[in-house]
Amino acid sequence: MDTMPTSRRRGGRWLAALLLLTITAGLQVVTAAPAAAVPGNAMWRCQNDMADYLGWSAEISGTSRLVSAIGNLQPGSVIRITASGSVHNGSWFGQWRGPDGSLNDPAPHAEWPAIGVNKFALYGRWSRNGHTFHAGSDSGCLDYSSARSVGNGAEELGIGVNDDVLHDNSGSFRVNVRVWTNSSDVVDGGFERQSTSTLSSPWSGEGTGFKGVDVNRGLSYSGRNNAFIRTNTGWNAVTQRVRVVPNRMYRMSAWVRTSGNYTGGTFGVRPVGRSTPLAWGTYGDYSPPRYRQLLLDFHSGPHGELTLYVGYWAPGYDSWVQVDDVQVWAH
Repeated sequence: MDTMPTSRRRGGRWLAALLLLTITAGLQVVTAAPAAAVPGNAMWRCQNDMADYLGWSAEISGTSRLVSAIGNLQPGSVIRITASGSVHNGSWFGQWRGPDGSLNDPAPHAEWPAIGVNKFALYGRWSRNGHTFHAGSDSGCLDYSSARSVGNGAEELGIGVNDDVLHDNSGSFRVNVRVWTNSSDVVDGGFERQSTSTLSSPWSGEGTGFKGVDVNRGLSYSGRNNAFIRTNTGWNAVTQRVRVVPNRMYRMSAWVRTSGNYTGGTFGVRPVGRSTPLAWGTYGDYSPPRYRQLLLDFHSGPHGELTLYVGYWAPGYDSWVQVDDVQVWAH
């Protein structure tokens, strides 16, 4: 395509064929390291091509845009994109190319949807931060939480044809997306088992402030329920004791929405019976109020059980936080 006259490079060059996958993501407070392949976890199951994945497949035309959803992709999930078929990039000088595109011929500038990715290849794009990557015939196993290496992460994953002009293309790619997920060690992480507004087992509360559960009030991040804290003074948190395997890497995720008038939010894990955290992150001052994701990587050390917490130091006047979808998993 680089042999074509510049008149062919028009404003519609950004109409690359995009598959949009709706995924749950948000602000990454603590940078997540790439997931290691621990036997049984999502990365290990992907690398060993285990059958327990969520799958999506579609025929992506070289000339069309397709919008679809794969549903509730969780942090720590591992994605693998594979593709076959071929697309002709049009014009007298065009050629048929497979999903790996024009080998060793990266797109040189912003007239191409994915700079640095092979021309005419299948590429991926994290929509929130705009980061693109080579998907090709096989993307390999991508850790969802760490693959978003630029910016604050993505709400959607796009997959498209890296061509600066699409209207004269023909052919298609047959694309498969597989997703492996990690099971969480948190019990009732979405607070869906809570039947009343009183916070109850396996959850506990710390501090004297008002805290409890919003039951089917339309305030949750997902599902029906969420936990909340509302107070004006002191330290308050929702907590749970979680069993872990000693000397393994774990990742904690939680979704929070705040009143936006404080900066003293903190979350993390600590040894049972101790006040000093083993690992922690911070949050707060989120305005306007909307749910944001917290992520934290930590090593369990010699411990077989830890207390996880999400809370904040109140600023001295009315403030609140809503908490949902708390997870901890080995990675």
